[in-house]
Amino acid sequence: GLEKLTKHVQYVTFHREDANKDEPPTGKLRETISLFLVAYIFPGCEVPGSTLPERMVADGYTTCFRCDSIAKLESSIIDCFSEKGEWVLDIFSERRKLALAAMEMGRNAIAVTPDKEDLENLGDYLRTLAMQNDDSYSTIDGLVSEY
Repeated sequence: GLEKLTKHVQYVTFHREDANKDEPPTGKLRETISLFLVAYIFPGCEVPGSTLPERMVADGYTTCFRCDSIAKLESSIIDCFSEKGEWVLDIFSERRKLALAAMEMGRNAIAVTPDKEDLENLGDYLRTLAMQNDDSYSTIDGLVSEY
């Protein structure tokens, strides 16, 4: 597992108030928590007793992210773990818009998923935003209208 890669791992919970609100009652508690492991990767991180070379998260965050929506959760993740100008790699992005949140917050982003349809959906979403917010946007790839 991660222990071979790094000795710096934390358990993190994401609590979303809006999670599963539209689901029909099941007779069980409504699921609002997602559980993740955060691995801090840096040269020498696999060595027992190694220390972080610098601060790797933003001040003020804890291991429990409480948010009222998926958009707020995604922007909180980006704010916590990256700074403007840095790169964010969203592996197995599926239908998540973490890369969009990163770009909106001044980061560079790459979304990777094996499902072509997920990337096409993200592209459609981005094109729709661009057409709504940028009069110079062209629907033809690679072209920008000039006025």
